[in-house]
Amino acid sequence: MRAPMFKNAVRWFSFACALAVMAAIFWFSSKSGEASGLQSQSFTERVMAAFLPYFNRLGEAERAELVGRYSPLLRVAAHFGLFSLLGLFCGAFSLTLKGKKAALSLYAFSFCLLYALSDEVHQIFVEGRAFELSDLGVDALGALAGICAALLSYYIYRGKKKRLT
Repeated sequence: MRAPMFKNAVRWFSFACALAVMAAIFWFSSKSGEASGLQSQSFTERVMAAFLPYFNRLGEAERAELVGRYSPLLRVAAHFGLFSLLGLFCGAFSLTLKGKKAALSLYAFSFCLLYALSDEVHQIFVEGRAFELSDLGVDALGALAGICAALLSYYIYRGKKKRLT
């Protein structure tokens, strides 16, 4: 009796988390190019200050140069991270369904890829934003990483479950 309850809990938790991640992606994509750039710059400054103790002692020009250098890297990491989460939750959701796990994972990846595509199309209509093929590629890699993590977790759980019985 516990197995179906656990599977349903995972299914609906994953579904809710995937919706939350999708909402966050939409929210970030809805920001104008200028607002998005300022948000990235501010976030980069906070990350630099947290990891580089000397950052706040640097001159304004040096800080601006470091932020300008690392902000694009953090933007790519944000794309990858958000779509990794989406892939993880879509993958976990799909693995609770009946069917071949490889096919279910492919469906989850396809869904994530379609969402990434819709996100890039959405940005065409936002001031100062554009469709970026490179973002689509990073999003796809992130989704793939998340789905692989879901598959790995599934097989580890299934292996432990078999050893206990």
